[in-house]
Amino acid sequence: MSRNKFKILMVMNSGNPKEKSGKIIIDDEKDIKGLEEENRAEINDPEINQEDKRISKEDLFNDHGG
Repeated sequence: MSRNKFKILMVMNSGNPKEKSGKIIIDDEKDIKGLEEENRAEINDPEINQEDKRISKEDLFNDHGG
């Protein structure tokens, strides 16, 4: 799958008490459509070159508190 079919979302509050607010989701479009509109915000900044961004597993899965 090409990179441009992936989106980055930040879920502000999912309504699920088991999930923390502020969770960042990186997934393909078919899985993202299941999120409720009011609970998500797409990060789409034309100033950022998305092709050059690298995200490590540590960045995705570390719990930095909060």
